[in-house]
Amino acid sequence: MKTCFLHARTFARLRPRLKGLEAAVRFVTLDDAGKAHDGWTSEALDALPPLDMAFGNADAFFASVARDFMTAILKSPALDWF
Repeated sequence: MKTCFLHARTFARLRPRLKGLEAAVRFVTLDDAGKAHDGWTSEALDALPPLDMAFGNADAFFASVARDFMTAILKSPALDWF
């Protein structure tokens, strides 16, 4: 299973179209308060898991947590796709 990191607003918009990927991709979201959550369950995460993919867009780049978003990506040891 791959882990994809994206902003919470982005996941909220795309969630209906991503339904078929539940078994293949774990979505981890970052909200405007800087808190990470499991995308499917909305469970708060204490720490970010290793990230395989990240989806960066205006939601992430212009949010108050843009720096946290990019730092998480840069610290990920095995990022395959951005």
